[in-house]
Amino acid sequence: MTRRLKPSGARADLDAMVPTRARSLPDCRPLLADPDDLTLVFQPIVDLAGGTVAGYETLARFPGTAGPDVWFAAGAGAGLAGELEALLVHKALSRLPVVPPGTFLLLPVRAHLLSHRLVQAAFATRPRLDGLVVEVRPTDGAEDPEASARAIGAVRARGAAVAVVSAARPDQLPDLVVLDREGVSALRGDEVVIGATPGAPRLLADGIDTADDLTAALRSGAGLARGWLFGLPSARPEPLASSVTDLVRVRRARVRRADAVLPLVRPVRSVPAPAAGPGPAVEVDLDGTPVALLAEGPSGSTWRTPITLRVVPTAGVGDTLRFALSRPAENRYDPVLCTDEAGRPLGLLRVADLVRAANG
Repeated sequence: MTRRLKPSGARADLDAMVPTRARSLPDCRPLLADPDDLTLVFQPIVDLAGGTVAGYETLARFPGTAGPDVWFAAGAGAGLAGELEALLVHKALSRLPVVPPGTFLLLPVRAHLLSHRLVQAAFATRPRLDGLVVEVRPTDGAEDPEASARAIGAVRARGAAVAVVSAARPDQLPDLVVLDREGVSALRGDEVVIGATPGAPRLLADGIDTADDLTAALRSGAGLARGWLFGLPSARPEPLASSVTDLVRVRRARVRRADAVLPLVRPVRSVPAPAAGPGPAVEVDLDGTPVALLAEGPSGSTWRTPITLRVVPTAGVGDTLRFALSRPAENRYDPVLCTDEAGRPLGLLRVADLVRAANG
């Protein structure tokens, strides 16, 4: 049973000398002295292709009624944020052996603390971090980009993968990009990618609490998802309920059949880059990866434009149109590239066709 922490008489005297907000925060020092008061639970992360568990997110459970945000704020206020974060890392690494084979353990770490010496020392207690995904979560804390890059490199060197909640810098391309309910994050530059492309990070849809959220995640092209829909956090990694697996598979089949852009795809030539021939065409590099579009301009002229949006054939019409129209003004009505899951060009989607289909 988890014990509640009670302030001593000396602590009560101290409380009288500090501001009201500080008095409302828990004291982290007894927790750090007795780490057993901090426990971890597991939240499933689902592979949307088959409705199976791909991994588990670790969630901290603190003593008393205060939630994790309150405890993190208390740690920061007491100058113990690094110690608290390091304790969470130690706890998570100790649970790696109980994670089922073929799945990963996702550990959230606040970005400005990833490079903290105690946090890095905690990661260094294991020679290998295979099976661990470190999710770098943005915070209000001051982050040193160079120190963060070194810290990411250090955990990757021992086999860990890295997830981010927003697009990473080119020198920190993540293995996973976490998506919120608003849509797909930009992966590089002004390009928005829906679905799988060669070398691109996998997409993890967050906040999947309802069946409608699940459908939206499937339409976005996300390969992974997490949320209350898939089950409550548990003391040990648990398999998905059969009803959840069935729901994922049924919704995926429906999305693949209906509301997909595939019927709107217009065939297009692939030409080796650099190219200057007539449009429309897709420039590809030596590996067959699309690098640019050749479009037909006024009076038969040809102009080259970057690929600002690409989708897989199962992407939804409405979502594709929404992302197309949210591009910068100069690219808003450019064709959308459709590729297979290996990134090979299948054809182009015209914005006018998407508009007609969405309003049809």
